[in-house]
Amino acid sequence: MNKNILIIVAFLLAGLSTSAQNKLGIKVSAGHIMADETSALIINEDNRITHDISFMEYTPAKSVGMYANKDFGFLFVQGEVMYTNYSTKYLVRSYIDENVPTPNITEENNNLDLHIIGGIKVNNFRIGVGPVLHKSIDFNSGLQNFDFYNEKRRDTNMGFQAMIAYDLGPVRIDVKYEDNFSKVGDHIYNDSNQTKFKSDISALSLGLGIGF
Repeated sequence: MNKNILIIVAFLLAGLSTSAQNKLGIKVSAGHIMADETSALIINEDNRITHDISFMEYTPAKSVGMYANKDFGFLFVQGEVMYTNYSTKYLVRSYIDENVPTPNITEENNNLDLHIIGGIKVNNFRIGVGPVLHKSIDFNSGLQNFDFYNEKRRDTNMGFQAMIAYDLGPVRIDVKYEDNFSKVGDHIYNDSNQTKFKSDISALSLGLGIGF
């Protein structure tokens, strides 16, 4: 886990929890990660198509963590630190080997997500926007069983999100939409050639928090 990320998280939570206008809480959320089905061809040195990789879907994302917010009159700023787990599903077809090692491939993703949101309060509603950073802390790909697979994965990626939340006493319910800056399968390379799936990623999530 990146030490600099932990330092930022510590300062964020400490800075947002030092007055009566601030709230610190725990949170869980579930999300639907959206991307169009797409495929990419694997071509060897002889310009022969050897495999066809199809992206199928993302499984629902599950998150648990903490949040803190600071109010400035009708304005607010909120930080969240969430542990998130989800899977990616692929289908691999081989044109050179009938004995494909498990054509239905799963990648397991475990991230530490850092959210920063600022916006306005209207009665019990909060409406805000801000960046989100996804830090990979564990990753496992079934594509490692294939000879063509060369992994060039970034440890972090970012997105931008919009949130609407409702406070009901200590309970907070929120809905978020995120536009992620990465694309499906952008870590999958055939030697030095990136497999371009050309499918953008977005996410819709529902969160439930309890503040103290």
